[in-house]
Amino acid sequence: MTNKISRTHREELIQTYCEYVVEQTMDLGDLMQYAQEQIAMGMIDLSDEELLEEITQHCDDEDSRKLFNFTQQDNEIIDQISEKYVDHQISEMIRNNGGHDLT
Repeated sequence: MTNKISRTHREELIQTYCEYVVEQTMDLGDLMQYAQEQIAMGMIDLSDEELLEEITQHCDDEDSRKLFNFTQQDNEIIDQISEKYVDHQISEMIRNNGGHDLT
């Protein structure tokens, strides 16, 4: 016969264990490494366009193009993403303005 832990108690156990592991066994370097691994794992299945969009959303400074050593092809994709984003912003502004031209 298998005893089951209630969902609420299970969540409490997991939360307490996570707090213990972070506070008692990890230093800042461990936390940074773990965060970097989790971010990287979340990006593995992204398409090329999604990857570049994710990067450019978080690094909107023009210097980021130098930092990341984007190729010519990468830059072309980024430019297309930027155009779509600007078009989306303009459409959103028009929609929020009651559908009237902003000029």
